[in-house]
Amino acid sequence: MESRVPTNIPDISQPHKKNILGWLILALFLVIFGVSVFLFIIKMMEEKDLFADLSGRVYLTLAPEGTREADLYYFDLETRSMNKVIEDGFTKYTSRFSPSGDTIAYMAAVLDKKAPLRPERKGRESFPFRGTLQLYVRDMNTGDVKQLTNDVVSEEHLAGKRLPRWSPDGKQIAFSAQRLKAKQYNLVSPLEPNSWDVFIADLDGNIEHAYSGLYSFWSPDGDKLLYLRNDGLYVYNIEDKDSAKVHPVVGGEASAGMKLDVSGNGTYLAWGHSASRPIKGLRLYFIVSWEPFFLQQIKRIDTNNTLVMWPVFSPDNHYFVTQEVELLNEEPRELSNLRLMVYDLETFSNTKLSSLEEYNFDVSYITDWR
Repeated sequence: MESRVPTNIPDISQPHKKNILGWLILALFLVIFGVSVFLFIIKMMEEKDLFADLSGRVYLTLAPEGTREADLYYFDLETRSMNKVIEDGFTKYTSRFSPSGDTIAYMAAVLDKKAPLRPERKGRESFPFRGTLQLYVRDMNTGDVKQLTNDVVSEEHLAGKRLPRWSPDGKQIAFSAQRLKAKQYNLVSPLEPNSWDVFIADLDGNIEHAYSGLYSFWSPDGDKLLYLRNDGLYVYNIEDKDSAKVHPVVGGEASAGMKLDVSGNGTYLAWGHSASRPIKGLRLYFIVSWEPFFLQQIKRIDTNNTLVMWPVFSPDNHYFVTQEVELLNEEPRELSNLRLMVYDLETFSNTKLSSLEEYNFDVSYITDWR
């Protein structure tokens, strides 16, 4: 009798094939997901390692939020803590250490809380000083303090001394001073670099006017000073006592809201742009030469609503720190998330070092890294 093969037996291999395909797709997805997570972790570890060797102290001028009682602070990069530099009862601004690191220069005045406030631009409170900000130097080993300037209110200059910078040999200090209308105590175009002057002081207190403009960055040989005027960067020749324009302003007319720094070896320039200008963010330049002076842009960091202020380079010239804040509204001004940031000069990766929200934005400066 002839046997017949059933023709109605179901093909059980089809569901089996579908199950295998499904498992393969799931396995592939898990592999891709695992690789992505692994690469992300590696990237985070690499970025963390970029800042693992940060050391030293970042120096700032800060005032508690709601006050203008400015003082000198340092942020310890190892303990990640903020500390006062000097406890002496004076209001102090914008410090800078000598090349040897044992002497600090700063501006200071007595704060008189009972004194009537002088009106300042746009109705904001002025500084209730009893006297004028003067330039001091302090030996950090002995505590000895010496006052180098002793000027009083005049038609030209008042309390607006800022930003001391030591010469490479440690024998002179250049600093900026703001011009005022003394009769009205109103600032004259405070956002114009041309409304500032730069003076050079020696350690005996001899003062010499150098030029009109803002900032005073010494060349490595100590023969020149780089500074900002309304229409661009200039170089002042100390021996010849003359100036020459060396670089135009990016994005229109310059502003005192532009914050600059030159690295300790004189090879990098960081140029932060203010919110009132068409360009916001920061430009990093390589200083190809000082004679003749020539810049080459190497990085452009654009921001929409983030103000990048007060760049300062590390002692080894591998990093720079900035003060950054979100501009939520210009008129009336509304700010958020004031913070201290650090950037790696090779990769331009960055990370937040500390919040500064407990401090007054109008009285906050980064001035040094030792």
